Amino acid sequence: MPAIFIADSAERTRSGISGSPPGDVAGLLAEYGWREIEQTGQAEFLDRHVRPADRTLEVSAIERAAYTTKA
Repeated sequence: MPAIFIADSAERTRSGISGSPPGDVAGLLAEYGWREIEQTGQAEFLDRHVRPADRTLEVSAIERAAYTTKA
């Protein structure tokens, strides 16, 4: 089952893994049995998810979303 992990703070939470550079996310996810499919940054996240939903949310430039699947 696919999942989305959002790096958004300096600690681990149930819904996110954070505090890692974008290039390190795949390795970190693999430690927990997950495989990264793709990552999106601020512009991609806004274009794919926020604007099509006609929302006016702000997305921080340092936030990234990783689309994953259980390995």
